[in-house]
Amino acid sequence: MDDPSATSPAYVLDPEPLWRRETLDEMQVLYHRPSGQTHILIEPAPQIIDCLLAGPLTAEQLLAELAQHFAFETDDDGPETEDESDLDRLAARLEEMVTLGFVSHINATDRTAVRDADNAA
Repeated sequence: MDDPSATSPAYVLDPEPLWRRETLDEMQVLYHRPSGQTHILIEPAPQIIDCLLAGPLTAEQLLAELAQHFAFETDDDGPETEDESDLDRLAARLEEMVTLGFVSHINATDRTAVRDADNAA
């Protein structure tokens, strides 16, 4: 049986020279050089960034990584519905990060090229 993550788009963090993350008291901020914007990071964004620092991951792979260290909480506006899974909430956060410009989508072919380059290094 085929691995569904092999065909799912993966998410990759922009190279570190394009952004800088700092901790100020108990919050984290990220300055994105290409846009000139500074973003306040709230959970789970810092944890997502930490996981993506190791390389591209699909939403499913990222959820598995995050599940080892972080529990998702429901929003303040009501209880979690059966339609809203952890994967759905994570995918929404990832798409927000794509919209902000410091995370990008890559396809399975690009992931293979990234893994091959990492293995050659």
